Amino acid sequence: MVSNLAQLRQKRKELLSYLEKLRDYKAKTIKLVDNLELRYYKEEISLAEFKYRLNQSLKGRTFRDWISYYDKLISQYNNELTKVNNEAK
Repeated sequence: MVSNLAQLRQKRKELLSYLEKLRDYKAKTIKLVDNLELRYYKEEISLAEFKYRLNQSLKGRTFRDWISYYDKLISQYNNELTKVNNEAK
């Protein structure tokens, strides 16, 4: 029982860490795209430069792909966290 509780606490700690990282990555992705769009609309960079930097930064995926990816993982980890919290009670 004690080792199981310790394992659950460790799992909870890991999940919280993963969630924090995912939220950070998602926020950074949003900020990166917002900054590129702003630079393009201010005519600081050309459309070609905007598309190039966006493609390089997003590694060939779309912005929506990344947001969807992060949202799915966040949801999965939140579900796992709920299960771990319920088991620890």
